[in-house]
Amino acid sequence: MLSLKKSPLPALAGLLAVSVIGVPVLAAAATAGPQMPQAKPVKWSSLKGPVPRAQTTASPAVTSVTFPGGKATSLLFWMGPKVDDHGYLISYENATNLSRNKWSSRNTVDGGKALTEQRPSAASYLSSSGDEVIVAWKAGTAADGAVWYSIGKANKGGTLSWSPAAAVPGALTSDGPTVFVPLYSNVFLVTWTVPKSGDIDYVIGSPAAKGPVHWGPVSTLPHAVSGDTPTVAEVSTGLGIGRVYVFWRGPGSSGSISYSWTPDPVSSFPKWTIPVGLPSGDATAAAPAAEAVGTSNGFPLLVVYKAPKGTSLRYVTLNQKGQVTGPRLVPSLMSQYGPALSEGVLMATSPHLSKASSAHAVRVRMGPRPVFYLTMRRPCSGCGPL
Repeated sequence: MLSLKKSPLPALAGLLAVSVIGVPVLAAAATAGPQMPQAKPVKWSSLKGPVPRAQTTASPAVTSVTFPGGKATSLLFWMGPKVDDHGYLISYENATNLSRNKWSSRNTVDGGKALTEQRPSAASYLSSSGDEVIVAWKAGTAADGAVWYSIGKANKGGTLSWSPAAAVPGALTSDGPTVFVPLYSNVFLVTWTVPKSGDIDYVIGSPAAKGPVHWGPVSTLPHAVSGDTPTVAEVSTGLGIGRVYVFWRGPGSSGSISYSWTPDPVSSFPKWTIPVGLPSGDATAAAPAAEAVGTSNGFPLLVVYKAPKGTSLRYVTLNQKGQVTGPRLVPSLMSQYGPALSEGVLMATSPHLSKASSAHAVRVRMGPRPVFYLTMRRPCSGCGPL
C-alpha cells in the first residue's frame, strides 16, 4: 500500500474553475499568462559530474529513495549499455555523496532482464514495507511498443530487489513512458505518446499487496498531441490536495510546450483542464522536465527544457495564476537529449564526449555520452510565487 513520503503544509488556494461539458477549464484564457521579469532566477550549484559509469544515448531518469538506516539519496537510471539487437539494459546507481559526485556501483533493473531502446522513467514512494521505486520503460525492440514496469524495494546497504517485469495492459508507445506517483493518491499514473497519432494516453494503477499492479482502462488526455515523452509533476495546493500536471512538446523537430492538469486526489476517471501553451518562445527539441520548487512542494513549478537549436538548457517558472517567468539559461549544464529533474537535482546527458573517449572522437561521435548534473536550493529562494 502506498503512503505519503511527505505531508505538505497548506499552500495558496487553487485557481477558480468552471465546467464545460464535464471538464473543468481554467478561468483564464488557454494560453499562459504574461511573463514576469521581476522574479529572481533559480540559484544553481556548480557543474558536477560526470557520473561514474553512466554513459547513454538518451535522457536519464532521476528520483530519490531512502534506504533502511540511511538518508534520502538521488537514484539515477539510464539506458545502456547495449546487449544485443533486443535493446539496452536499464542501469542505475545511487548517490553516496551527491555534492562530491560519489556514486554506488552500477546495477541493472530486474537483474538485467529489463531491455529498452528509449529513456526509462522512475518514481519512488513509501509503501507499508518501506521505500520502493517503480520503473517503466518501452519494450526493447523497435517493432514492439509495449510498456513494461518493475518495482524495486529498497534494502539495507543501498541495494534494490526487483519484482518480475510485467506489461502495462493496452499501453503502446513510440517513445519512453513516464511513471508518476501522486502525493495524495494511492495510485500509479503512467502516460505515454501513442504511435502515429501522437495522442497522449494514460492509465492509473492500484498497487497490490502481492503480484502485479492492478491497472485500470487506458484513457486519452483531451486535446493533447505530443512529439515526445510526456512529463508529469505535481504542486501541493493545500492540506491533502494538489494538482497533477502533464507537460508535453508539440509535434515537429522543435515544438512548443503545453500543459494540462487534474486535481489530486486523482479519481478513477480524471477531469483534465483544457491544454494551455507556454509563451511561443518556449519551444523545445526534446521532452521537458518539471517539478514544484516552492515551500512544501508548492508553487512555483519549474519547467526545464532543451533549447530549440543547439544544446543549451532553458527554464521558466509557472505560478498559481498561470503566469510565466523567463525563459532563462541554465548555467553550465548542456543536454544532447533533454533533462531529468527530481528533488532539486537536474541531470542531463552531455553533448560532449568524456575525457576517456575524446581520443576516439571520430569512432564514437554518435556513441554514449556522460551524465552531468546541477543541484538547486529548495525551496527555490526568490523565484516565486509572485
